[in-house]
Amino acid sequence: MKHVSILSLSDATLTSIDSSHQLFNRVNDFMRYQGKAPFYNVEVVGLAEKIELGNGLYTIRADKTIDEVTKTDVIVIPLLCGDFPRAITKNEKYTDWLIDQYHKGAEIVCLCVGSFYLASTGLLDDRKCAVHWAAKNEFKAMFPAVRVIDDSIITDEKGIYTCGGGYSYLNLLLHILEKHLGKDISILASKMFEIDIEQIGRASCMAR
Repeated sequence: MKHVSILSLSDATLTSIDSSHQLFNRVNDFMRYQGKAPFYNVEVVGLAEKIELGNGLYTIRADKTIDEVTKTDVIVIPLLCGDFPRAITKNEKYTDWLIDQYHKGAEIVCLCVGSFYLASTGLLDDRKCAVHWAAKNEFKAMFPAVRVIDDSIITDEKGIYTCGGGYSYLNLLLHILEKHLGKDISILASKMFEIDIEQIGRASCMAR
């Protein structure tokens, strides 16, 4: 069983946290229907038990704090919104934990402009990163050491995954499911959530 930690970052979008949580848990349902054990243990992980999102419009409850998670297998960095430098500052207390988990073997799945926070940790230095077109110039200015790509919307490099479109993170999550559990489960998830899985197979979509 893989432990999935979905980070409840400050200034994250609730949609990206919730859809990731639903997708991984729905896969567990698929496994049960087939008489198999659940594959994922999915938890929302934060700096505190409760985190406000959307300028206080929403409150999300974390299952655990980062201090309570000593080892995880997959870390999901949600999509951020608003002022990126401010969001990086507000989330910097995650950084040491994130770097430590990556060096322990955790995969990092970064959703769209969550890449601003990930790049701030140094883990993307001299690596490929897909960035949303509207944020690309700002990203390049802030993180010149990162290799921003223009010819694909998903990257997969040494256990770090990024994507460059607002909702292309759904395709990225399907890519993760396929790597972990195979094509059939990925196709089943795409049908259940009405995600265009053909995006993943297009040559212009993936950079490794």
